[in-house]
Amino acid sequence: MSNIVIKPKSATYTFNKSKFIAFVYHVPDLASINHYLTEIRKDYHDARHIVYAYRLTDQIMKCDEDGEPSNTCGKPILSLLVQQDYIQTLVIVVRYFGGILLGTGNLKRAYLEPVFTCLQDNYEVYIPLYRYQVTIPYNDLGYFNNWCHITHTKVLDQQYIEQGVMLVYETPITQPESLFPGSISLDDK
Repeated sequence: MSNIVIKPKSATYTFNKSKFIAFVYHVPDLASINHYLTEIRKDYHDARHIVYAYRLTDQIMKCDEDGEPSNTCGKPILSLLVQQDYIQTLVIVVRYFGGILLGTGNLKRAYLEPVFTCLQDNYEVYIPLYRYQVTIPYNDLGYFNNWCHITHTKVLDQQYIEQGVMLVYETPITQPESLFPGSISLDDK
């Protein structure tokens, strides 16, 4: 199971006259990432560097160090997201240069410090849900509702038809043997 950010958050950290402002967002898609990056670049157009890292899934992730020395900011932030299993997460750090070169070790720590603050106590465990459809006889509806309660399943749609009740439901269950008998996946289509 992965972690997702609960709410947008920002934090500021100052080190040797350089100011680092971190922003963390929950992002469900690339369009959201582009939206936040555009907004931050517009709002902080006078910043020296705007570094970011995002991880949507295990396969879709990226970082940009915006001219900072290689592996000192974007890559460590992305590594943090991977190590702590964050998905659908965007981290942007704005840096205002204070006139003092920090060195790679201090630079890495200075970028990560406000990110840690933003992520602290700002996540929840993400449990993916899957959609299924099943048609059952009317007299099995009570049994189905009990199964839903036990398995933390949510009914999304219920239609009474000639053959019984057609139900669309959402559940964290993925093993076919644990699904309600006769269920058909709607996510495979």
